[in-house]
Amino acid sequence: MGQYERSNEILLHVIEHIDYKLYDCYYFLANNYAYLGLFDRARDAANKYINLMPDGDFREDTDELLQLLNLEDIGSDEFSDDESLDAPMSDEFILRFEEVNQFIKDQNYLKAEEQLRELIFENPSYYAAYSQLARVLHLLGRTEEAIHFLDELLQVEVYVPAICQIALLLDHAGHDQEVYYWKEKLIDVMPIDKNHMYKVAATLCRLGEYEAALHAFQYLHKHSYQEKGVFFYRFGVAAFHCGHDAKTKKNSGRWQGVQDMKRPHCCYKLGKNVRYRMKKYSVKRFKI
Repeated sequence: MGQYERSNEILLHVIEHIDYKLYDCYYFLANNYAYLGLFDRARDAANKYINLMPDGDFREDTDELLQLLNLEDIGSDEFSDDESLDAPMSDEFILRFEEVNQFIKDQNYLKAEEQLRELIFENPSYYAAYSQLARVLHLLGRTEEAIHFLDELLQVEVYVPAICQIALLLDHAGHDQEVYYWKEKLIDVMPIDKNHMYKVAATLCRLGEYEAALHAFQYLHKHSYQEKGVFFYRFGVAAFHCGHDAKTKKNSGRWQGVQDMKRPHCCYKLGKNVRYRMKKYSVKRFKI
């Protein structure tokens, strides 16, 4: 891990003190941040590279990195709560909730806030709306309000996506002591719902709890979770930080060609490769 941090120090020194026009540095910063699990910083550096070098040599690789990160904002994919629509709701209610997603995509956050508050008033037990409202408050720059809102919910209901969300928001706001409390809760939790388990795994990965995240990803794989591209990317990040890159290089010829971990999609491939090795070598099942 130290080599990536040192590399970033050098890259930032080049930009700030030698030649700020060496825009390729932002691409390499984005890679390093991704390997370190600093996904928000990786996204920011990647977007800056694209803005400064729209036709640069690394444009394709940067687009690929952004696609894998899939971090539009805190909770963009972890807290979409598609599964929450399984609850018995009227068609009109569901359509209005889905309309909120479009408001968010259009950055019409005030309209999204208004509609979510109406939905919560109409159905106080529909907890997915609470998570979406907290997300909107964060996007409006009202992160402390979002944290307080989720804390009030969690005092009356143990809603796993809200635990994940408040941990990430507290981390973003720099409340380290409170983050530790909720991280411990996430490490101990074992949701029955697989989508909630994925939220736990992804959150732990983003908070730097890679070993616990890896166990959760292994559990999901063993229980036939629907694995998509971003799943393998985060699986790979967790595996990389737990030392599985070296094991993979030693045990599987399928890792040839990407052993040096120099490109962002290697974490994605590592995630897939760890899954392959789990099948081949019967990796220990995550205990519950």
